[in-house]
Amino acid sequence: MKAYLAAMLLSFICLTAQAQQQKLMPAQVTKQGSISLPQPLVLVGDEKTAMGALILDPNLIESINVYKGAEATAKFGDKAKDGAVLIALKNNMQLARMEQVYTAFKVPAQQQNLPVAINDKLVGNPELLLANLEEIRKVEVKKQDVTAPARFSFDEDALYLNIVTKQPQP
Repeated sequence: MKAYLAAMLLSFICLTAQAQQQKLMPAQVTKQGSISLPQPLVLVGDEKTAMGALILDPNLIESINVYKGAEATAKFGDKAKDGAVLIALKNNMQLARMEQVYTAFKVPAQQQNLPVAINDKLVGNPELLLANLEEIRKVEVKKQDVTAPARFSFDEDALYLNIVTKQPQP
């Protein structure tokens, strides 16, 4: 009788542990979806960029023109299907690309392949970066914060190149 009760108790404990494990690590993993946000064509003068890849003092902007829908695609083609933003600068100022940022801030070659962020916000496509070099305070290598809600890597030791601006960027 004692052996029977011990076996029942052991079975109960095993089933409870298995149920708790299922709660922590379900056998079937569901895929997380991602939301695709519109990506308007952004041109500063004749240079293509992206909204999150622009470092610019707003006082240097002469004008901003926004095109939507059929007007945008008629003027710029399919690349403007999500709209287009044209930014004209005062005095036809020239902006730097990522390669020029590396040179100006003496970024070593081995660090030039790191993910790039502006004020700790990851830049999706660093090749599209356009910057007024006078607006950059420093360029630093940082280790990602593993407790941050948005991370670019599951590697706890992952490094990134952070461009710190003089003024907060939108």
